[in-house]
This record gives sequence, structure tokens and C-alpha cells, in this order.
Amino acid sequence: MADSTEARGETVREPGLVVRVDGREATVVVRRRSACSSCGKCIGSLHPPQDLTVVALNRAGARQGEHVVIELQDIGVVKAAALVYALPLVAATAAFAVGALVARLGGLPVEPLGLVAAVLGLLVAFVGLGVYDRRMTAAGRHRPVIVEVCPAEVGP
Repeated sequence: MADSTEARGETVREPGLVVRVDGREATVVVRRRSACSSCGKCIGSLHPPQDLTVVALNRAGARQGEHVVIELQDIGVVKAAALVYALPLVAATAAFAVGALVARLGGLPVEPLGLVAAVLGLLVAFVGLGVYDRRMTAAGRHRPVIVEVCPAEVGP
């Protein structure tokens, strides 16, 4: 492979080294690439080191010390950023507007009620994102999967 990162439709393939196997899951060390540096799926993605650790479903039956190829669904940086950053902002803004409207109609101070409503909007957005993340994880979506075991010279 000229470049070890291959985009295939909705998935990205990365080479890695299995450092631990625990039942149906394996901990894999993956060399960070520029395309995945801000995805957030890997432990330590906010830090500059070149090696990342991911927990992947071990469909290929890899053993500790083996070089593997993992596959992850590429949901796109823009979509992920929209979910994590824009959704709470929109929810807080909309909730503030509703709270301010209710305050005006009820003859109450606008700012305190709007602020309380905005905080509640943020909480609802974060809880919604948590539920979405748990459902996607339970369904196996957005989860790295070991798809093949490779000769030692192919790994990171």
C-alpha cells in the first residue's frame, strides 16, 4: 500500500499492533494519521503523540503481538463536530428564546428564566448525545473492528 489509510466508501482502514486481547475485544496501538487526528474515537486524540490506543472488536481472532488492520466507519469530521458542538449550542439558544418568551408573557424577568432554560437545553442536548452514542455503540456502529491479521512488516 502506498498510503496505509484507505478510504473505502464509509470506512477507513488502519494498520495497528495488538497489545492486549480481552475476550472478543482487543486493544490496538495505531499510528495517528493526519486524516484521523481530530476524529475523537481514539483514547488520547487530544494529545500530540503519534501512537493512539483503540479498543476494537476482534473479528479476525488476532492475538497479542500480531499486526492487524482495523476498520472504522468514517462519519466525517464535519458531521461529528456538528453533533458535538452545534447541537448543544442550538439547543441552548432555542431554550433561552423559549424561556425569554415565557418570562415576557408571564411578566417575569427575562434573563434569569432564559438562563435557566438555556442550561436545561444544554443538559437535554448532552443527554441526547449520550443516548445516541450508547445506541450507536450497542449497534456496533462507529466502532473499530479488526478485519485481518497481517504479516509483521505491514504494521505500524
